[in-house]
Amino acid sequence: MGEYLGLFFFIATSLLGMITLLSRLCTAFLRESGAAGERVVLTVRGHVEEMEFLLRKYVLFGIRDVLILDAGMDEQTAAVVARFLKRHPYIAVQSAPDAYPAGGQEEWRSSAST
Repeated sequence: MGEYLGLFFFIATSLLGMITLLSRLCTAFLRESGAAGERVVLTVRGHVEEMEFLLRKYVLFGIRDVLILDAGMDEQTAAVVARFLKRHPYIAVQSAPDAYPAGGQEEWRSSAST
């Protein structure tokens, strides 16, 4: 009985892996070459504890256009951003201390087609 259960899980996970691979290949080949994806603009002030989580989330979701507006981020947050800049060249940092007024917009996501 145990070997049948193991065989079932092996086949199920293999099928799931093949479906995932096929889905990603179809997405990559069917996407228009000039089509813009999603853009993310983050305004960062001071210490942002979840900066690494946010950047990893955008990388995981395949968002390839990330702009970080530096409105006075601290050294620890800047080190996290610098580490991501080395591995992901599509992340850009721009110094913009007056981009938004105090208490303004912190995170903005929009589809490029809108």
